[in-house]
Amino acid sequence: MSPPFEPWAKYPDLTAERLSVIANIIRTARQAAVQLHDPEGGDNEWSLGCRAYARTCHAIREAANQYAWLAVVPEDDKPLRFTFAVGHIPVKFYHGEANETPDHYCTVTGPEAGQRQLALEIDGIEMTGHVLRLAVVTDVTREVTKVELVELISESGTPTGVYEIPFNLKPHNVVQLQSKAVDLPPLELEPLPTKEELQAAEEQQKRKKRDAN
Repeated sequence: MSPPFEPWAKYPDLTAERLSVIANIIRTARQAAVQLHDPEGGDNEWSLGCRAYARTCHAIREAANQYAWLAVVPEDDKPLRFTFAVGHIPVKFYHGEANETPDHYCTVTGPEAGQRQLALEIDGIEMTGHVLRLAVVTDVTREVTKVELVELISESGTPTGVYEIPFNLKPHNVVQLQSKAVDLPPLELEPLPTKEELQAAEEQQKRKKRDAN
């Protein structure tokens, strides 16, 4: 049995907390699209998919203004393509199961290739032969049930690792408790008496004893 896929072990930028933020953004954006879905007014699955995709892209673009580790990779040649980067790692998302990645999501686009090269040059992360995709899984009510990060072999689309991203994961910001520091005044040491001072003190003690007798 292969060990569980932990993205941060291979791609340090892909922490559990960051992936959870992305998963929440995707779920919220798609839920908003579902609430606007109106079959009686002529909406169908195609129109829902287009709206959900557009709203998700927009939500991630807006979030990139809030999170320093999130960025959108410009796809100048194909405006409808959408790639974003977590840290320096490029990622795309699609609607479907982790083991059913659409063929056109298994290939690497030019801008994505440039981002992969950036990850190699800056972080030393080699991504040759693999791509990372987010599978957005929904149920019969069209609500998002889970978002999974899928590492798969490019071109063939064979998954090599799947990580189900937890929603609403709280960041690890626990600080170990320490005792409150106590300010003490600087220690002042009295100088040791000299030999002459010790002899004088001893003679004084002897005189006091003679006088007492």
